[in-house]
Amino acid sequence: MNLNLEYMVKIGDNPATIYYSFDGKTKMVRGVRITGNVELHQVRWVLSNAPSSEGDLIKNFQKRVGKKVIIKYVPVDITFADFWEKYGNKIGKKKRAEHLWGLLNTEERQKAIAYLDSYNSYLRQNPNITKLYPETYLSQERWNN
Repeated sequence: MNLNLEYMVKIGDNPATIYYSFDGKTKMVRGVRITGNVELHQVRWVLSNAPSSEGDLIKNFQKRVGKKVIIKYVPVDITFADFWEKYGNKIGKKKRAEHLWGLLNTEERQKAIAYLDSYNSYLRQNPNITKLYPETYLSQERWNN
Protein backbone atom coordinates (compact mmCIF):
# COMPACT_ATOMS: atom_id res chain seq x y z
CA MET A 1 0.00 0.00 0.00
CA ASN A 2 1.39 3.37 -1.04
CA LEU A 3 0.45 6.14 1.37
CA ASN A 4 0.11 9.75 0.38
CA LEU A 5 1.82 12.50 2.33
CA GLU A 6 0.04 15.78 2.87
CA TYR A 7 1.27 19.22 3.89
CA MET A 8 -0.81 22.18 4.98
CA VAL A 9 0.52 25.53 3.74
CA LYS A 10 -0.48 29.00 4.93
CA ILE A 11 0.95 32.03 3.13
CA GLY A 12 1.18 35.34 4.97
CA ASP A 13 -2.13 36.66 6.26
CA ASN A 14 -4.15 35.00 3.51
CA PRO A 15 -7.17 33.19 5.01
CA ALA A 16 -6.93 30.35 2.49
CA THR A 17 -5.21 27.09 3.35
CA ILE A 18 -3.44 25.05 0.69
CA TYR A 19 -3.02 21.31 1.01
CA TYR A 20 -0.40 19.62 -1.18
CA SER A 21 -0.54 15.83 -1.48
CA PHE A 22 2.56 13.86 -2.44
CA ASP A 23 3.04 10.26 -3.44
CA GLY A 24 4.55 8.44 -0.48
CA LYS A 25 6.97 6.51 -2.68
CA THR A 26 8.05 8.96 -5.40
CA LYS A 27 7.51 12.13 -3.30
CA MET A 28 6.02 13.82 -6.39
CA VAL A 29 2.93 16.05 -6.23
CA ARG A 30 -0.34 14.12 -6.52
CA GLY A 31 -2.82 16.88 -5.83
CA VAL A 32 -3.59 20.35 -4.57
CA ARG A 33 -6.61 21.38 -2.50
CA ILE A 34 -7.48 24.92 -1.42
CA THR A 35 -9.90 25.75 1.39
CA GLY A 36 -11.25 29.13 2.36
CA ASN A 37 -12.44 32.03 0.26
CA VAL A 38 -10.15 32.45 -2.72
CA GLU A 39 -10.40 34.30 -5.98
CA LEU A 40 -9.65 32.84 -9.39
CA HIS A 41 -6.31 34.66 -9.72
CA GLN A 42 -5.23 33.14 -6.38
CA VAL A 43 -6.12 29.64 -7.57
CA ARG A 44 -4.11 30.23 -10.74
CA TRP A 45 -1.16 31.45 -8.67
CA VAL A 46 -1.28 28.39 -6.41
CA LEU A 47 -1.36 26.04 -9.39
CA SER A 48 1.41 27.82 -11.30
CA ASN A 49 3.66 27.99 -8.22
CA ALA A 50 3.00 24.49 -6.92
CA PRO A 51 6.11 22.64 -5.76
CA SER A 52 7.18 19.73 -7.95
CA SER A 53 8.04 17.44 -5.06
CA GLU A 54 7.98 17.13 -1.28
CA GLY A 55 11.62 18.22 -1.14
CA ASP A 56 10.88 21.29 -3.28
CA LEU A 57 8.08 22.30 -0.92
CA ILE A 58 10.22 21.99 2.17
CA LYS A 59 13.46 23.49 0.81
CA ASN A 60 12.49 26.06 -1.80
CA PHE A 61 8.85 27.08 -1.56
CA GLN A 62 9.27 29.91 0.95
CA LYS A 63 12.12 31.43 -1.09
CA ARG A 64 10.00 31.29 -4.24
CA VAL A 65 6.92 32.79 -2.57
CA GLY A 66 8.80 35.60 -0.82
CA LYS A 67 6.33 35.85 2.06
CA LYS A 68 5.99 34.24 5.44
CA VAL A 69 5.01 30.64 4.80
CA ILE A 70 3.93 28.07 7.36
CA ILE A 71 4.34 24.48 6.20
CA LYS A 72 3.12 21.64 8.39
CA TYR A 73 2.99 17.94 7.70
CA VAL A 74 -0.52 16.61 8.21
CA PRO A 75 -1.23 12.89 8.45
CA VAL A 76 -3.81 12.10 5.78
CA ASP A 77 -5.80 9.52 7.71
CA ILE A 78 -5.90 10.86 11.23
CA THR A 79 -7.42 8.49 13.74
CA PHE A 80 -8.52 9.26 17.26
CA ALA A 81 -5.53 7.21 18.47
CA ASP A 82 -3.23 9.59 16.53
CA PHE A 83 -4.87 12.59 18.20
CA TRP A 84 -4.84 11.00 21.66
CA GLU A 85 -1.13 10.19 21.38
CA LYS A 86 -0.11 13.60 20.04
CA TYR A 87 -2.28 15.52 22.53
CA GLY A 88 -0.40 13.87 25.34
CA ASN A 89 -2.63 14.99 28.19
CA LYS A 90 -4.40 11.68 28.72
CA ILE A 91 -6.84 12.80 31.39
CA GLY A 92 -10.55 13.44 31.37
CA LYS A 93 -13.20 11.49 29.54
CA LYS A 94 -11.55 9.55 26.73
CA LYS A 95 -14.86 8.14 25.43
CA ARG A 96 -16.35 11.63 25.16
CA ALA A 97 -13.23 12.92 23.40
CA GLU A 98 -13.42 10.00 20.98
CA HIS A 99 -17.08 10.77 20.28
CA LEU A 100 -16.27 14.44 19.62
CA TRP A 101 -13.40 13.41 17.34
CA GLY A 102 -15.83 11.26 15.38
CA LEU A 103 -18.03 14.30 14.73
CA LEU A 104 -15.18 16.20 13.01
CA ASN A 105 -14.66 16.06 9.26
CA THR A 106 -11.21 15.35 7.83
CA GLU A 107 -10.34 19.03 7.40
CA GLU A 108 -11.25 19.84 11.01
CA ARG A 109 -9.25 16.84 12.22
CA GLN A 110 -6.25 18.08 10.26
CA LYS A 111 -6.61 21.56 11.74
CA ALA A 112 -7.01 20.17 15.27
CA ILE A 113 -3.81 18.12 14.94
CA ALA A 114 -1.86 20.84 13.11
CA TYR A 115 -2.64 23.43 15.81
CA LEU A 116 -1.31 21.27 18.64
CA ASP A 117 2.30 22.38 18.11
CA SER A 118 1.31 26.04 18.44
CA TYR A 119 -0.92 25.27 21.42
CA ASN A 120 1.83 23.35 23.21
CA SER A 121 4.30 26.15 22.49
CA TYR A 122 1.85 28.67 23.96
CA LEU A 123 1.50 26.54 27.10
CA ARG A 124 5.29 26.30 27.49
CA GLN A 125 5.51 30.10 27.31
CA ASN A 126 2.68 30.44 29.84
CA PRO A 127 3.36 27.81 32.51
CA ASN A 128 0.59 29.14 34.75
CA ILE A 129 -2.03 28.01 32.19
CA THR A 130 -3.19 24.41 32.53
CA LYS A 131 -3.56 22.30 29.41
CA LEU A 132 -7.19 21.64 28.52
CA TYR A 133 -8.64 18.18 28.84
CA PRO A 134 -8.74 16.61 25.36
CA GLU A 135 -12.55 16.66 25.22
CA THR A 136 -12.55 20.38 26.09
CA TYR A 137 -10.01 21.12 23.34
CA LEU A 138 -12.26 19.28 20.88
CA SER A 139 -15.64 20.59 22.06
CA GLN A 140 -14.42 24.20 22.07
CA GLU A 141 -12.61 23.78 18.73
CA ARG A 142 -9.60 25.62 20.13
CA TRP A 143 -7.72 25.35 16.81
CA ASN A 144 -10.15 27.94 15.41
CA ASN A 145 -9.24 30.58 18.03
